[in-house]
Amino acid sequence: MRKMRQAIVTFWKDFAYGIHAGNAIRHGLPVPARRGDPVHAAYLDGRDVRWQAVFDREIAAAGTDGRRRLLALFETLRVCTEDPALTGCTFAGVPPTGPFSHQVIQRHEDTLSDRMTELAAEAGAPDPAALAGHLLLVFRTAALLHETGARPTAVAEAATTAAGLIDSHLTVPAGTTGYRATART
Repeated sequence: MRKMRQAIVTFWKDFAYGIHAGNAIRHGLPVPARRGDPVHAAYLDGRDVRWQAVFDREIAAAGTDGRRRLLALFETLRVCTEDPALTGCTFAGVPPTGPFSHQVIQRHEDTLSDRMTELAAEAGAPDPAALAGHLLLVFRTAALLHETGARPTAVAEAATTAAGLIDSHLTVPAGTTGYRATART
């Protein structure tokens, strides 16, 4: 009976810590490291599931147009930053509190990179990995700027920048850097 009571107390402490960690992350506060890292990781895993669901929905809404499918990343960013229920689903500025949360964050990044590379390849980019890397850099920067409140227009600007990047990568011959030289007048 004592073990069961202790297990219940431990569960509720971990549960409360998970809520505290989630609120701290949502408000940009540091999350204290403790043995509750598995709880924090579970919270982050839930955020990843929400993120992937929104991303899948936006990719599906883009239909078969490769350019629009690539821009779905930025539509997902817009949705996640405008919907209070999805606040923080971009993983912007989330510090790992231990090895479990670090694994979830790394898995999220790897999955997102792989999916963007696949979408870039489907769209016909000569160097899909380079295009995906550039888009993710713009995406992460906009997510952080939005999350910190430093630049309220960052999400809209990121979508415009991404469209230009996509256009430049999709219109260059294979074997080039992915950028078009433009004449200055």
